[in-house]
Amino acid sequence: MPSSLVTLSPSRQVAVVSPVGDVDLAVTDILRQAMEDACASGAPLVVLDMARVTFADSTALSVMVATHKRLSAAGCHLQTVNVPPVLAKALLVTGLLAVLDVWADDRPLSQTVREESAS
Repeated sequence: MPSSLVTLSPSRQVAVVSPVGDVDLAVTDILRQAMEDACASGAPLVVLDMARVTFADSTALSVMVATHKRLSAAGCHLQTVNVPPVLAKALLVTGLLAVLDVWADDRPLSQTVREESAS
């Protein structure tokens, strides 16, 4: 997962990190570094776009939480988007939706889960 997966918006206000394939123990250090590099680029918002992720294990969750804390301390906000259903379920079950800023479509994933539970 090379740093070329970090895209900086023309306004330099948003940096997007787009991992591809499996996010597991073998790549979590690379993913963490890419998100930290995105924050260091000066963008106040780092978007973790999971659209091309095919698998994510517990180490992916761990790096998301740890990096969220590090980026917050550095003055950046981490927002995760396009989360695959299996990862969304893991975030729900572990209670991490209350900690992380995770979006499904055009609204927070926590809101989507509440609405689906009410139906």
